[in-house]
Amino acid sequence: MTLLSLLVAQGVANPANLIKVRMQADGRMVSKGNMGELACYDHAKRFVVQNQISGDNIYAHTLAPIMSSLSATVLSCLADVVKT
Repeated sequence: MTLLSLLVAQGVANPANLIKVRMQADGRMVSKGNMGELACYDHAKRFVVQNQISGDNIYAHTLAPIMSSLSATVLSCLADVVKT
């Protein structure tokens, strides 16, 4: 049952994410949202580079999305718990 719910969730989320990314690339959604995700990524990348964890290379571009996705997950999970 868990596998089925995972497949259904990914079947819905993946196309929605693709549409969101393409609309952002076109510039249609830049002012409408997800600026928090971009700001978090930029802040994480700046943190990695300024604290000399990594230079501005592939490692910084790998660590920054990991850090920003972890922080987004923590914040959204806390909001979901408070909401329910």
